[in-house]
Amino acid sequence: MAHPLHTGTYTVMVQDVQKSYTLHTTTVRALDGVSLAVAPGEFLAIAGPSGSGKTTLLNLIGCLDTPSAGEVIIDGVCVSQLNPRQRADLRARKLGFIFQTFNLIPVLTAYENVEYPLCLQKRQRTHRSRVETALAQVGLSERAHHRPTELSGGQQQRVAIARALVTEPALVLADEPTANLDSKTGQDIIALLQRLNRERGMTCIFSTHDPRIMHAADRVVEIIDGQLVKGL
Repeated sequence: MAHPLHTGTYTVMVQDVQKSYTLHTTTVRALDGVSLAVAPGEFLAIAGPSGSGKTTLLNLIGCLDTPSAGEVIIDGVCVSQLNPRQRADLRARKLGFIFQTFNLIPVLTAYENVEYPLCLQKRQRTHRSRVETALAQVGLSERAHHRPTELSGGQQQRVAIARALVTEPALVLADEPTANLDSKTGQDIIALLQRLNRERGMTCIFSTHDPRIMHAADRVVEIIDGQLVKGL
């Protein structure tokens, strides 16, 4: 089945999106009519208090969930019209994820963790050069054969960044990427992501409480109680 296409010049279009969950007998509306356009190469921060809907919005943009109403369009593709296999394919081809808790596989080395998305894409011929390049970009070439338990928190986050970048995604999504890091390491990670954003021209969207990320961003939007209230 062909992907449904929409015209436009935005990497991401979120159009009047709603997302509701049912908890026991109560319906919780996590997002309530959010609309947002993100330009190619933009470095965007999504701010807001805990429980405001930041992560929910990031999950919808990342094709990890589908909206209850409205549309999410990634590089011209309307996500809600895709079946689960097509959404997984879109994630693998277009998106890179950086999680707050790193989500590294503990039994794999740094090299193997970074290589893993390429294995899913069956890119055996390009594995070594891509993985080595990604690890070099985050300054971890010498730690390639160490497992996560042998790495500091900052080094683990760098592995997670390399894993997100190894497929050369058009869009990188980061959920509170500095939340579990000390101040200096957090600043180093922000500088690294800024540099990679400029060098690669990739679009970056962050959910964050960190004022340093907000200061570094091209634009900041704020969500409160599931609604986009303003750009900062």
